Amino acid sequence: MTQRACKLRYWTVPRLQILPMPAPIMLTYGNLPCTARIIVSQGLLEKLSDDEIATIYALALGQIGPWDFLVMFLALLVTLPGYKLYQQASTWGNKSDKQIWRWTATPLSSLIYGIWCLLAG
Repeated sequence: MTQRACKLRYWTVPRLQILPMPAPIMLTYGNLPCTARIIVSQGLLEKLSDDEIATIYALALGQIGPWDFLVMFLALLVTLPGYKLYQQASTWGNKSDKQIWRWTATPLSSLIYGIWCLLAG
């Protein structure tokens, strides 16, 4: 089904992968339609019928078509440095031996995390 749909639209067939876990999960990622990946979990394949699985793949192709995953990639690209800064500040505060640095790192990391939540949400 995926190959037929891509051939009709003159798209590169995305790489299909199976995630070996029981939870029913599907995700699509990539930065261009020619590098798109569709990943489904083993649990999803075991729990759904063939028609339902085809619907899941059609949904994933629908996300590749209008470049939805590129928008999400760019959103992640913008918000990820803020999260890494929060992670670094909280790690620095936890590893510090001096109480003053812990007292400084706690509100700083909380502030950075709050800003990240506003940007990511």
